[in-house]
Amino acid sequence: MAGNSSPIVSYVATVYNKRPYLDELFESIAEQGVRPAEVVFSDDGSSDGSLDFLESIAETRREPDLSIRVCRSTSNQGPSRAINVGIAASTGTWVHCVDGDDVLPRNTTASFIEVAERTGVDFIYGQKIALEASGGEQLSHIDYRVYPDALAALIKLRLVGMRFFCSRGLANAGADERVFIQDVSLAYRVAYHAHSLAVLNQPVVRIRDAANSVSKGRKQEHADFIGAAALFLSDFDVPRGVRNKILQRCFARMRKHGDWSAVPWEVLAVGGLFPNRPNERILRAFLRLNAEHNLRRGCRFDEIRALTSEP
Repeated sequence: MAGNSSPIVSYVATVYNKRPYLDELFESIAEQGVRPAEVVFSDDGSSDGSLDFLESIAETRREPDLSIRVCRSTSNQGPSRAINVGIAASTGTWVHCVDGDDVLPRNTTASFIEVAERTGVDFIYGQKIALEASGGEQLSHIDYRVYPDALAALIKLRLVGMRFFCSRGLANAGADERVFIQDVSLAYRVAYHAHSLAVLNQPVVRIRDAANSVSKGRKQEHADFIGAAALFLSDFDVPRGVRNKILQRCFARMRKHGDWSAVPWEVLAVGGLFPNRPNERILRAFLRLNAEHNLRRGCRFDEIRALTSEP
């Protein structure tokens, strides 16, 4: 970095076999225009040439005010582990987490920073848009809303996924490595520690229907949602009203995916009545789904069984 100045923003990108999409992702980051900045690629054991490409651009595309670093894993440990490795390597004041097949609309970072400076919030979410859809560029007027209770707002608005911007201190909360997909646990943990939340009414990421996207597996996405939510409630002292909403959502998802035993629990959730440790009930369902469907598991998955009464 010129003058040894710290980066304003660190873009942390998780990569697993995303070689066809990395050129477009990197160009969209480089064109954001906020400098000094750094890009941290966390490669999760790719076997399709992604790592070679990343190492190449780290050498050839480095600029005085744009540093590029590559974190390497010798095996595929899952996006939760990969995002944590990337965050730990980042040094920016702000962290913007992205998936390896995403594309950032122009001026997204500038919009995030402008809202942060106007409001003093430390956690900002935005909207997503399909890659091929029209629109998505910065609006002439930035439309946003601030919520003083970040976690309550996150749950009410059903915000998950890698379309947020936060202070580096918040990003250090990290994703839960007991769960494979990072989208829920990272968002919940950041929101729990956040001072407040702003939500932008504009797209901050363009997403594609990538062939190897982990979120394409509906069973995987469902299992990791309820698992991450139940583990979050076990780990943190969540206010009762927010806790009830999270539990209600988990049981509703379980019912929707065919677990009809969740119906009475979903009804109880409306009234906040939860005998017999509901977190454990959800975690047992999570373990069953993983076993029955041979789902991909977080690198610390085996620690979950100790939280349930199952052998």
